[in-house]
Amino acid sequence: MSFDRWLGPVADYARLARMAVLQQVVLLRHSKRNPRTAAVARLRADYAALLGRRRDRFGLIHLAAAEFAAATDDGPLALARLAAAAGRGRIAALLAAYAALALAGRRGARLERGDGTAADRLDGIGAACPARGLRDRLRFHAALIRRDTGTALVIAGENARRGRDAMAEFLSVAETVLARADWRQHGDAAAHAALAARPALVARANRVALLDFRFRFAHAADRLALFGLQPVDEAEFRVFTASAGYFELGDFLRRKELFLAAVPEAEAMKQLALAAFARRLARVPRISNLRVATWLARLSQTRSFWDDADFRAAQLARAERLAFVPVGGNRRYVTATVAFLRGDLAGAARRLARSGRWQLRAKAFRDAGATFHVALPDGAVTTRFDTPMRLAGPAIRAPAALVCCADAGYFRRYAAAYLASLRRHGSTMRVHFHIAATRPGIEEEARTLAESDGNVGLSFETPPLTLPAYYASMRFLRGPEFLGVVADTVILTDIDVRFRAAPEALAAAFADADLGLRMYDRVRIVRASQGEKRPIMRYPRLHPWAQINAACVVLRATPAGITAAERIARDIAQHLDHAIEAGNRAWWIDQNALFYSYRRIAAGPCRIGNVEDAALPFGSFDYGEVEALGARSPVFLRAEAEAAAGPG
Repeated sequence: MSFDRWLGPVADYARLARMAVLQQVVLLRHSKRNPRTAAVARLRADYAALLGRRRDRFGLIHLAAAEFAAATDDGPLALARLAAAAGRGRIAALLAAYAALALAGRRGARLERGDGTAADRLDGIGAACPARGLRDRLRFHAALIRRDTGTALVIAGENARRGRDAMAEFLSVAETVLARADWRQHGDAAAHAALAARPALVARANRVALLDFRFRFAHAADRLALFGLQPVDEAEFRVFTASAGYFELGDFLRRKELFLAAVPEAEAMKQLALAAFARRLARVPRISNLRVATWLARLSQTRSFWDDADFRAAQLARAERLAFVPVGGNRRYVTATVAFLRGDLAGAARRLARSGRWQLRAKAFRDAGATFHVALPDGAVTTRFDTPMRLAGPAIRAPAALVCCADAGYFRRYAAAYLASLRRHGSTMRVHFHIAATRPGIEEEARTLAESDGNVGLSFETPPLTLPAYYASMRFLRGPEFLGVVADTVILTDIDVRFRAAPEALAAAFADADLGLRMYDRVRIVRASQGEKRPIMRYPRLHPWAQINAACVVLRATPAGITAAERIARDIAQHLDHAIEAGNRAWWIDQNALFYSYRRIAAGPCRIGNVEDAALPFGSFDYGEVEALGARSPVFLRAEAEAAAGPG
């Protein structure tokens, strides 16, 4: 009698166990910013080979393959594996249902709306699942994927009583309905759903989630009324802050809607919540300063913090007192933030650089290279990144041009959509793509795209190193060259943006400037770019790497503008070289360098304009009617004062 029948599965499951260990190693190293494409492909092939060898009676191999596909953001593949696992017994069906539910709720899962196959697979997994609650929640997600919002709303209302996750699904689809232009058409479904969800809506366990939802529509009482709700008033909120405990208030502060709400009554309620939580932080025994960091972050999303210097000083001192846990609690992260806002840049950098093993948040920033370089030597500029730029054809100089830099993968993924969204809004502005040509055929593909548009320039380089941080830095390293051969006004953007309007107005806004930076220097009210375009509060930032957004920089071919572009190129080369030598992952390297450069450029004659005030034509926020409020951030006031004072 042969033992192959028994030894074969044992060997395969032993192999599966080894692959599970390898999977954890790959996932620890793999990220969107630094993908391990080859390792991911090999492991997927190994799973496919193993599935081809065995029936997988208990669904273990399918479940493991699905987990890996989901972790690497291939939702359709993960769902196919889960659908196969669901037919292999009750336990496998239950595990597949839980995994499918988690997958359907993930933003990065790439389960596209209108994908009938994905919806059918969710329904199939639900049909095999022995738990009715899971079946109904999978039906909800299937309806969403089919774009059947009314059905999804009714199902979610009926499911809301099944716990916080189900309640969150109900509020999520309710938000989708209320944000739509045709929200009134869902009145019947909303009434049915609200009635079914009523026990969950009045339950104390859900009051934080419901408050957050009501603040989301604080500007639109008529929309809230569709579900029998109304905006939160100060008296009701005062009762909440008085009765909520440490963990409930902490849960509320982790949510964002009150702090985004651009209604006059919001400021007083923000201060109520923050003061109440600070009192609890002072008296509740704890082993972490993490919630102090959350409290400080939310405090910075109030007008009082930026408009009132005395109030800000008192709250920064309070933050230092509250961050009293000496280990295991991110104390240096909090104290570094305080030091930076007080103007002690060297102290802030020193605290982050010295963050210890248990200072988890600070250690993450330290290892990433986000501990900005307060001063770098002004010696010889590194030549590590010197590589020729090859123009495709004769240079055609334009008055203004949009310039994007990308590696081959990003170009293939986003360039066509970038152009399509630009031309859809009637823009005739020239576009220039600079590509790190590391893959066969990319130059031919780029030329084909350029010829199909007729107003696109191209350049290529062989990158000196294949790091995501280098690709993010290319546009700034090449800035002076772009001013020399591409345009008098160069608008550097990410390649994955989608335009809401033509960018000609943005270029015109900097006609009298030498440089345009997107500086978060004061409180502003903008509008959401989608949905009901609600007003949203935007605030200055707490950390050096977040002061200037690198997604849009305007370079100008004036004498001062060229000098500024050269300064930016030099500084980012030094920053990137420093990060590589230190073995850092170099996250935020471009925004670190821009803040460093800004402080030096401001000391010269350069006229710096703010992109935040110039009707940015892309992004999550609509700046068409931007309103700047109150005082400027002390970070920028101090930098300008130091620049005016000069070296002495």
